[in-house]
Amino acid sequence: IVCACSLPLRATLPAIAAATAVELAVEFRNVPDLALPPGGRLDEIATGLSLTFFLGLGLWFYRRVMLLLIELREARAELARLAVTEERLRFARDLHDLLGHSLTTIALKSQLARRLATPESPVAREIGDIESVAQQALAEVREAVTGYRGRSFADELDAARSTLTAAGIEVSVRL
Repeated sequence: IVCACSLPLRATLPAIAAATAVELAVEFRNVPDLALPPGGRLDEIATGLSLTFFLGLGLWFYRRVMLLLIELREARAELARLAVTEERLRFARDLHDLLGHSLTTIALKSQLARRLATPESPVAREIGDIESVAQQALAEVREAVTGYRGRSFADELDAARSTLTAAGIEVSVRL
């Protein structure tokens, strides 16, 4: 039992076998004292040996299952964290693709409309306000998406380097 609870897992089974062998050697040191009739000392020895071996083995299995359960919980937590990260990236990508495109279109159309309107007219000023609000909203969307993506300069540099290298372009970067 001590072997099963305290030793590293790979050393536990040999230690349990060794403990059982030591018990066997100790019990058989006085062979003439063994009574062979039913219910004799030989039955006690067999029971003791099987208890030693199977209790140790049972606790080894229990400990192994507990360690596997801990690994499973950690893996589930990691999968949940990765799923949340993936969902955030998908949300950021969708936000940038859908809202970013629409706001860019509004900003460009309002800029065109302001240029077509007569300068210094109330319509031109209102269209200019629409343009500035659209550009500000676009900047805020880009800022929010950048926060979700959260890549550092080094990460971006590594991604660019690997992309260029994959395309067959020799890359030399000095920081």
